[in-house]
Amino acid sequence: MNTPMLLTLSVGHVIADIYGGMLPAMLPIFVSMFGLSYGAVALVAAAHSFSASAIQPVLGYVSDRISGKWVLPLAPLVAAVGIIVATQVPVYWVALVLIAIGGLGIAAYHPEGYKAAGYYSGDQQSTGTSIFSVGGNIGVAAGPVVVAVLYAWQAQRGLILMVVPGILMALVLWRLLPRIETGTEVAPPDLKAAFLDIRPILIPFLLLLIIVILRSFFWVSLGTFIPLYAVAELGMTVPEAAAGLLPFLLFSGAIGTLIGGYVADRTSKEGLLLWSLAPVPLFVYVFLHTSGFWLPLMLVFIGGFTVSTFAVTVVMSHELLPKQRAMASGMMVGFAWGISGMGTPFVGIFADNFGLPAAFNALMLAPLVPFALTILYVWLMRQGGKYRARMTVRATPTA
Repeated sequence: MNTPMLLTLSVGHVIADIYGGMLPAMLPIFVSMFGLSYGAVALVAAAHSFSASAIQPVLGYVSDRISGKWVLPLAPLVAAVGIIVATQVPVYWVALVLIAIGGLGIAAYHPEGYKAAGYYSGDQQSTGTSIFSVGGNIGVAAGPVVVAVLYAWQAQRGLILMVVPGILMALVLWRLLPRIETGTEVAPPDLKAAFLDIRPILIPFLLLLIIVILRSFFWVSLGTFIPLYAVAELGMTVPEAAAGLLPFLLFSGAIGTLIGGYVADRTSKEGLLLWSLAPVPLFVYVFLHTSGFWLPLMLVFIGGFTVSTFAVTVVMSHELLPKQRAMASGMMVGFAWGISGMGTPFVGIFADNFGLPAAFNALMLAPLVPFALTILYVWLMRQGGKYRARMTVRATPTA
């Protein structure tokens, strides 16, 4: 395992994803700038979600077929310019286009980054991929804090400073580009052959994708509504909710990612996925029926357990599609995240009709669905060794 290169890629991941983490905190700025309705604000979020997440499998498909490592320095630069300049322009549709372009920068870093991380992980795939993945967790968690600090300092003008990290990271990665390897030496199959390649493991791959989508839906919904719940039900102010609760959830997810990768390399990836989901409903229940010290503690457990298999499921997808790792990463990270985000408005509609406590009681049960599907996945992968045998044959190079 090449730790220095993994750490460099992980820092790049921090910088790329911090701009995505900043966007939710910037939405009130856009409302005041353009006098937006909730529908127009939702369009801003949707443009970013689609360009930053749902398009990643397409970028991954391309990345598997060309030497795309040049994307790594370009991605944080595009993300920085797109997202930050959008806060300075006076026209709504221009800001919308810039946000979508910034989202493409965020999206572009992930497939090539995960592919390079897999190459540098050696025989410790889960640990190495976790080191890379945790950078994204840290970036997303730090984004709202950065907006709060810079906006309190110099309002919108203060945000311009955040172009600098993207430029600096682009320069660092550009200098390192000749030394960066992704392991892409032989072109993978064309589109028709790619379908034939995935067909033997289509059922377990789709099942794993559904598990990841449902896990991501729970995580995104929780992160969206925890601040609202804290204000409406716990009587906190907005700064108290943002600074006193949400960081425990987000940063514990980053720590859980590292621990999960370490454990998965030494035990069973499928077993870790299964048992990381099992206790989460209990933690949510305690969170809803307690106060004081127990509130942030439960968020630490919820975040740590839920996100502990984020990188592990990427590695599992690589094992299923060893010749198309970038596309597999795009499906598990980008597509799953984008699709899961589309379910969050339905939680909001449910809360509007039945109240936030009822919505959280429903969310409390949500991890049980991917838990049940993981049992099915484990059984499927172990029944007669059929899929394991196919994976071994497909991963073996031929003369």
